[in-house]
Amino acid sequence: DRQQLLDRAGRLSARTRFFLDLYWDIHEKWEQALAAENAVDFDDMLLRAADVVEADPSLARYDMILVDEFQDTSRARARLLKALLQGEGKYLLAVGDDWQAINRFAGADLSVMTRFEEQFGPATTLHLQTTFRCTQTIADVASAFVSRNPSQLPKVLRSASAEQGAPV
Repeated sequence: DRQQLLDRAGRLSARTRFFLDLYWDIHEKWEQALAAENAVDFDDMLLRAADVVEADPSLARYDMILVDEFQDTSRARARLLKALLQGEGKYLLAVGDDWQAINRFAGADLSVMTRFEEQFGPATTLHLQTTFRCTQTIADVASAFVSRNPSQLPKVLRSASAEQGAPV
């Protein structure tokens, strides 16, 4: 809720406080519109599904789950995924690249990937660090840029191309 967000955020700039006030006005109207139509949005569907599976683990019938583009996983999706993994003999294969996380606007939370083991338990991680999309010169520039974000997982990106490429 509004107060929890403000408490978590701590001291805010005037601009940020203005944005949050605007956001909450829109959020409240959105929730009212959903209620008036007896409708739910996508996050609500995920959260309700997680509630149901958490309450009845027998619904978690799959032994193996594959999630592609895991870097774009939201907290709601992660909660449903964790519910589906309840019980013995469950396996999760999550494929993603934290350096390609671009869907924050849609609720994706990079920390679901970068803090994977905290949420899903011990895991084997394979780092795919070879790019087939660009030259080493571009890979080096991209690496220097992305690596400035301390939230990204550290890696050394190598191009499969022997060509160095023009300077960027």
